[in-house]
Amino acid sequence: MKRAIQTFLAAIVLGCGPSWAQGGYSIERVHAYLTSGDGASAVRYALAWTKAEPNNDNAWGSLGIAYGVGVHQPQKAIPAFKYALAINPYSPQNFSALGEMYLDAKKFQEAADAFERAADLAPAKSSYWNNLAVAYVALNQRDHALDALEKNEAAAAPHGTWIDWYNLGNAYNKLQVYEKAVNAYNRALEMNPRGATIWTRLGSAEQSLGRWESALEHYQLAMALGDKAGAQDYAKLQNGSMTPKHAG
Repeated sequence: MKRAIQTFLAAIVLGCGPSWAQGGYSIERVHAYLTSGDGASAVRYALAWTKAEPNNDNAWGSLGIAYGVGVHQPQKAIPAFKYALAINPYSPQNFSALGEMYLDAKKFQEAADAFERAADLAPAKSSYWNNLAVAYVALNQRDHALDALEKNEAAAAPHGTWIDWYNLGNAYNKLQVYEKAVNAYNRALEMNPRGATIWTRLGSAEQSLGRWESALEHYQLAMALGDKAGAQDYAKLQNGSMTPKHAG
C-alpha cells in the first residue's frame, strides 16, 4: 500500500496546478491525514471532496487512496478509482493505484490489466512494469512477467534512479534470471556505489550462478558498508555453504 500512496500522491501533486484544488480541497490534506495515521479522517475529507466536486478525478482518486491506504478497504477503493478513470481515462497513476488495490483483493488478472494500462500510458515509469510483472507472477505467467521486466529494462529503467535498477534486479532475481539480475544490480551500483544492500543482492545473484569468489567479494563489500545480511551471507558461504542461493 505504501507504493500506491507514493505513486498516486507524488504524481498528482507534481502534475497539477491550482485548478485541482477548487473549493479549498487538496491532495496534500489527504496526504497529511494518511501520514499521521488518521485514515478515517482522510476518508471523510475525500468523501466531502467528491460531493463538492463530483467531476474531479483527483477527488475520486484521493478517495480511493483514503479507502485503500487509510482504512485498508480495497473493495471500496476499487470503485472510487474506477470512477476517477471514467472521468479521466488517461491517468497512469490512477491505473497503477487501481492495480495495487486489485493485488490486495487478490484479483490478479484485473491487476495485470490495470498495470498494463498504466505502463502503456507512462512507459518510462519503471514501477509500473515491475508491478505488472508481480501480477503476472501471481497468475503463474512467467513468460509475461519476464516480458514486462525486459520492457522495463529497455524503456524505463535507463531513465530512472538506482532504486529502479535495484528493484529490477530483485524482480529478475525472483524469476531466477540471475545474469540479468547481476546486470541490473551493477547498473544500480554505478549510481549508488555505497548501496550496501545492492552489494548483498549482487552477491546473492552471483552465488546462484556459482560464482563463489565474486559472491564472497560482494558480500564482503556489503559487510564493510554495514549490511548485516551481507555479513551473514559472507559467513555462510565462507564456512562452506557452496550451494546456489535462490533469493526471494
